[in-house]
Amino acid sequence: MSTPTPDQPPLQGAPYPPPPAYPTVNVYGYPPPPRTNGLAVTSMVIGLAAVFSAAVAWVPVIGWFTPLFPLAAVILGHIAVVQINRRGEGGKGMAITGLVLGYVLIAVNLAIIGLIAAVVGTFVGTAVNLS
Repeated sequence: MSTPTPDQPPLQGAPYPPPPAYPTVNVYGYPPPPRTNGLAVTSMVIGLAAVFSAAVAWVPVIGWFTPLFPLAAVILGHIAVVQINRRGEGGKGMAITGLVLGYVLIAVNLAIIGLIAAVVGTFVGTAVNLS
């Protein structure tokens, strides 16, 4: 195309409209993958965060919230599994990962609390016997 001369009107765009958009057709016959449940992802991420927060549990402020991470992972994991079964969504493996990590860390937290209670009870019992 050439540039318009002063005696020609300016060009106005395309002489005809653009072609219509092609519909999204699944050519190969495979169904689209199911949506991943957001709570399943959240449960797994919080379960992994609980593993890493256990390493810094001795830090005063962060350590206070460390037992809450596994509990949140378990609650969100159970809700995610129910939603996945009802809606047919994906992400069941992630929800189960969050559940397993949450339950294992709850057991570890309870074992540590039991160990601390046993040690404190031993020292208190020894101090009472000495006096």
